[in-house]
Parts: sequence; structure tokens; C-alpha cells
Amino acid sequence: MFGFGKKKEDKKEASKPAAVAASSSSTGPAPAVTTSASAPKPAAKPKLISSTALPKSVATGGDPNLPPMPNEADLNEQYKALLQELGIGEDQRKAMLAFPSARKWTLICQHKGKTSESSNTPQFFVDVLNKDLSSDSILTLRVTLASAPMSWLANFIELNGLSLLFKRLSEYHGKPSKDASDLAIISECVRCTRALMNARAGLDAVCNTPGAIEVFVSTLNCVDDKLRVIILEVLAALCLIRNEETLLYFNLIFTVIEKYLIKSSPCFRTATTLSKSRA
Repeated sequence: MFGFGKKKEDKKEASKPAAVAASSSSTGPAPAVTTSASAPKPAAKPKLISSTALPKSVATGGDPNLPPMPNEADLNEQYKALLQELGIGEDQRKAMLAFPSARKWTLICQHKGKTSESSNTPQFFVDVLNKDLSSDSILTLRVTLASAPMSWLANFIELNGLSLLFKRLSEYHGKPSKDASDLAIISECVRCTRALMNARAGLDAVCNTPGAIEVFVSTLNCVDDKLRVIILEVLAALCLIRNEETLLYFNLIFTVIEKYLIKSSPCFRTATTLSKSRA
């Protein structure tokens, strides 16, 4: 009646813990309490890969099918031998020497694979040239000559393959009547000659083969304009080959072309005769 009971209740409320009082006064659910057991775990550190666990593709230059790469000294020695074998020019050689090791090793292995698997040996093509020719067989020879290494070209020349090529070209050129197959063979022989001359060894061999340049020039009579341009470009390039200060093949090319023009062109023959008589 005088409020003594209420004071006792107030004392009981005050004696409750703060957390319990807050929960009892809130009508909503109690907030979740985060404990150390439910805290997120820190991200795991990445594991370091041992050098011995590298995949084979890394050790072999990126291709798992290649054999293991040798040490740098052996790799560079093999690579320089490869460039020499392929007859790479000085400017291109400098650029290729800057290739990364993986690419060098890939080129070395690719070249070894080609030489070991190829059945188109120099002797094979010498045998082909001794038989009845077809445009397909000469086309195969031309493709091979365009990518053949220096040792292949040297072997082909030693087996008289070059002399035999010009002999057969002369035979087909000398036919009084030529069909489409004959003209196709002549065209492929001309392209073979140009492929040979892409390498210095082949170029020197052609110029030093008796009668080769004469036969090459004489084909101007029986090829189309596109091949005539090829022949004249090759002859012009030969005129510029130097040995120090000497033009090695200029006189040879000039003499052969002059004889060809005198023989094939009446107008040129008359002009030549008049100029000589005036001299």
C-alpha cells in the first residue's frame, strides 16, 4: 500500500546481469554471439614447386615430345652447326642466333626428324633423272631443292645430279615439237635451277657446269612470260656476284646472252654485224 513491494521488485531487476536484462527487454530474437571457433580461417599459402618437379615440357623447350634439352654450350654448338648446314646468310644468321633456347632446340629436333625420315635422297633423284621424266617428279625435286640442307646439295652435285638435270633440260628443249607435258617439264627444270641458285654452293656449281648457263638461257624460247622474268632475274643476279672487287660471272652471262640474241634475233644479228664492221 505504501510501495514497499515495488522497491523489492526494482532491486531484483537491478541485480540481473546486463545481457540478461537486455534480452528480457527485447521482443526479438537474441543476437548471435560470434566465437573464436566460427571465425574464418586465413588463406593457405601457395606451395612452392620444386625444380625437380617441373613438367617435361619445360625441360624440353615447351614440347613434351622432344628429347631433353642439352646444356647451353652444347645447344649453341648444335644450333650453329644447323645454321651452317642450312646455308643461312649472315644477316638472317644474326637474327636467328638471338632466338630463345627453347626455339633453338625445337628447330634442331625438327631438322633431325626431317633428315632421318626423308626418303628423297640425292641418289633417289639421280635415279629419277635417269628415267622417263614427269612434271610431278621434277616438281618433287624442286620442292626438295628449295629446303635441302647444304650437305644434301653437295651430295646431289657430287652424284652429277646437276649435270644430269641440265642434260635432260637440253633434251626436252631440243625436241622439234613439244606437247604440254614437255613444256611443263621444261618449266619445272627452270624452277629447279632457280631453287639450286638460292644457295651459294648451288649457284657456283651451276655457273661452273659446262653448258649449263647456255641451256638455261636457251629456254627463253619455249617458256611463258612469267618464267622469262624468272630466268632474267636469275641472270641479272649472277652478274652482280662479286669476289672482293671482281664480278665473277658477268663476262660469262654477257657472252651467253649475246650469242643467244645473235642466234635468235635477226635484227640484233644485223646490228651486231654492222657494229663490228664499223669497228
